[in-house]
Order: sequence, then C-alpha cells, then structure tokens
Amino acid sequence: MKCWVLTRRSELETDEQPTERSQRIRQVMQTHVADRLAKALDKWKGKDDAQTRKGIADAREKYQLSRILEKGANANGMAVATHIGKGIHPDLKIKNHTNLHVRFDGLPSLDEVGSHVLHSQRSIADTTGDGAYNAAAYELYLLLGCRVDGVSLADLLQSGDPDAINSLSTEAADPATFAEELLSLLENKCAKPAVHTLTKQVYWLTGSSPVISGDYHLLAPLYPASLMHQAYLQIHPTRYGQENATARKAKGESKAHVAGVNYPGCPH
Repeated sequence: MKCWVLTRRSELETDEQPTERSQRIRQVMQTHVADRLAKALDKWKGKDDAQTRKGIADAREKYQLSRILEKGANANGMAVATHIGKGIHPDLKIKNHTNLHVRFDGLPSLDEVGSHVLHSQRSIADTTGDGAYNAAAYELYLLLGCRVDGVSLADLLQSGDPDAINSLSTEAADPATFAEELLSLLENKCAKPAVHTLTKQVYWLTGSSPVISGDYHLLAPLYPASLMHQAYLQIHPTRYGQENATARKAKGESKAHVAGVNYPGCPH
C-alpha cells in the first residue's frame, strides 16, 4: 500500500511556477471543499453545546483540500459504481463481483422509469468496498467530479492535462504519480464480469434447448444506487420538508393551512 506524505510547495526542489489555468483549477477544488464544509456546518447552525462544538471542529478538520486528497489517495479497496452488488448482499467482495459504473446518457430510452432518465453530469455514483462506508473515498470521488470549463477534474487528470496535474504539486513532489494514485479510485476493481453465489441470479433461456447450458444467459440484478439516490432527493424533502411539517402542525392544532398560511380557529 502506498502512503503519501504531504509536502508544502515551498519545500519542493522545483522552479516550475503554476500557470493561471493551474491556479484556476486549484481554486475550483478549493471552492468545492468550501461548499462541502458550509453544508456540513449548516446542521449545527444556531446551536452552542459540547456536541455542536465538537461537530464543527471535526467538520473543519475533515473538509480541507489537502486532507481530502491525502486520505482519498490512501482509500484502497474502494470502487465507484452506479449499480452495486452490495445493495443485494452485504458480503460481496469488490474484486470478486461486478459493480457497474455506466453513463446514463448512453442507456436506451424506455417507457418505464430507470437509470436512463438520469443526467450523467449531475448524478452521483456510490462508493462501495469490502467493509463499511468510506467517507474519504466518497469525498475524493466528489472532488474528482468538479468541472473546469465543462470538463471534470477526473477527465483532465486521465488525459494527462499538465495544468490539472500541476494543481496537485502542493500535495506531492511527484504530482503526476500522485494523480495516478487518485485516479485508482475510479478503476474497475473486478478484472472480468463475475457474479457470486450470494447474489440473486436468474438463468434465462435465450436458446432453443433447456438442457444446454450455453442456451442460457445468467441475469444477476444490481442495486441502482444512483437512481435510488435521486429518488431519495425528491421524496425525502417532500415528505419531511418544512412545508409538510407546517401542514401537519396546523392539522394537529385544528388550523387550516394553505400555501404556508395558517388560519387560527378553523376546524378540520
């Protein structure tokens, strides 16, 4: 396992200066991390107890660009996928079972609701591994999804973009090698299509003879993590959002509720 040690740019033996575009890419990453921090701090707003102070301190420590890059580079054994096996069974190993990472705009259009309705540039994949949820891998995945001039940071690094690679020079003496370590998160961890006996499986007859193994296709369903995430983002606010909470409160107090307006004294 590789372990990266962060080194300040002033300590690096190099005369290479960052370009304006490299600095802009760096700023995009820093803005993303600042937004993640602001979102994390929002849930502690208006509170001032010991748990809140600890939560704020933990968030400020977690959401630092250098820390996300360092911990993400060492997040081994994780896979990024839009359709995962672990949602079917928790004991599946990522190197022994296929997890798919598909582009939704390349899927065939159907009348039914499916992953084809998602937008490839906005939908979030899942990070899955052999153990518990890995926050470091997830934060790195989100960071690699940052877009510069319409292109993701991951695509820039994969293409060997010199400015994108140079934007990592604050973290490592060899930013090109460091970029490869970051991108390993996106690699397919299972070398070839594979299923496991723990998964749900259906042998579907595609040929003419039910006694010939080659006349069957094996169907192994995967959990559509991205589709379920998008459904959650729509259903949860509708069910538990402020508008519904206000309406339920009004009902409990025998008050009429219309578009956020309460009329006291009205019966059910």
